[in-house]
Amino acid sequence: MTDQAVNTFDRSLTDGSGDALMRQTGERLIADGRTHSGAISVPDDRLDSVNVNRQTTSDGSVTHYPNGVKVGRIDGDSYSIEAPPGGKGVGNVVYDAHHKVVAKMDSDQTWHVFTKNGEYTESADGKVTFKPSGHNTDLESLHKPGVVKPGKFEDYGLSTDGQATRFPNGIEYNQHTHQITIPAEHRNASQEEITDDDGRLTKTIAYDGDGKILYSMDKTGLHIPTKDGVLTESANGTITFESTKGANDPDKGLLPKLEISGH
Repeated sequence: MTDQAVNTFDRSLTDGSGDALMRQTGERLIADGRTHSGAISVPDDRLDSVNVNRQTTSDGSVTHYPNGVKVGRIDGDSYSIEAPPGGKGVGNVVYDAHHKVVAKMDSDQTWHVFTKNGEYTESADGKVTFKPSGHNTDLESLHKPGVVKPGKFEDYGLSTDGQATRFPNGIEYNQHTHQITIPAEHRNASQEEITDDDGRLTKTIAYDGDGKILYSMDKTGLHIPTKDGVLTESANGTITFESTKGANDPDKGLLPKLEISGH
């Protein structure tokens, strides 16, 4: 990985003022959906505000929860479950790498996902509710620029077993083998390799079937775009977050251009 060099990927940004309006509207919708039990009904277009990432496929969906649990639904008739890195499922219970219960299923195929910031419930029809452990219902507000310490991983939708890291979009990176895994829900994914004038590889970019960037890798690390920024895992395993919110001009908020200075 350290032999690769490059410019960071270009991404267009939502205007800051428009994003703020969308956030305010979404927060009102979520507040209106609060139940007597303290749980909140979360609309599909606001799942990101509670650190949930849903990938829609031609025959269903896969929902990524911030502790690494993945729930797949196929045509509403069946389901699949995937444990966080290093974890496992035993019957209707899912454990993480430390054998902590992170999810369980009821007899009606309702999943309960347990995280540090609260409990998520996904019913058989895919609808999600969230019962926060505190007063904050906008978990996206927890995303702060800088180094992400392991104790804060769930705040950013990150999970790990100490070797492999799972990112919010499902991409996994093994720090020891340097292997990147694109999950099956990103169908028809493709990869682009960029070289310098001497034919040396300087950058690798992976796209999903719709042309959306899944990751970019260069000499500075593995970059994973999120709705509100970019997560980067460097060669030493450190993960940082850079926000792309609050940009009112088309260039502000993009990752800085890097000049190729050699290897």
